[in-house]
Amino acid sequence: MFGNELKFLLDNLKQFDIEINHVGSTAVKGLGGKGIIDILIACDSIDLINVSKVLEKLGYEYKPNASILNERFFYFKVDKLNSIQQLYHIHLCNKNSAEVNRLVRFVSVLQKNKDLSKKYDKVKQLASKLAINSISKDDAQKVYNNSKVDVIIEVLEKSYIISFILIYQLTHPINQIYKQ
Repeated sequence: MFGNELKFLLDNLKQFDIEINHVGSTAVKGLGGKGIIDILIACDSIDLINVSKVLEKLGYEYKPNASILNERFFYFKVDKLNSIQQLYHIHLCNKNSAEVNRLVRFVSVLQKNKDLSKKYDKVKQLASKLAINSISKDDAQKVYNNSKVDVIIEVLEKSYIISFILIYQLTHPINQIYKQ
């Protein structure tokens, strides 16, 4: 599913210098999800408005309530493929934003750490069960998101620890480390 939408997006956004990443639960093998394909599109800030216009022409609907001011512009689209509905979420961000870094790191850690991925999966399942009893859709989303906060923080902390180690190793060649 992601591959088809990736090709569709690349074909229609080729005039822009963009990076596209598969993020979210469906990007992690074995991680349960709601079947929503989350796609991160990162571009230069100067292109954000024009990329937004193209996304809307392609059938993506802008959701201001799910967007983060000056950080992430959120779109969604529902496709009917062989009588099956497929939901896509687009996270459009400036290439240099912290949100791009966070989304990519989060998926990367879960892809590499099976134990943490399983833990996150269990928390998501519990969060879904808790959200079912909510009064409204907005309340359900809040319950679902709040139930996952601790494990999300754990994943992000791991991503930054791993990055710190890699940066340290790159900036301190092995022979210098042992001389200290």
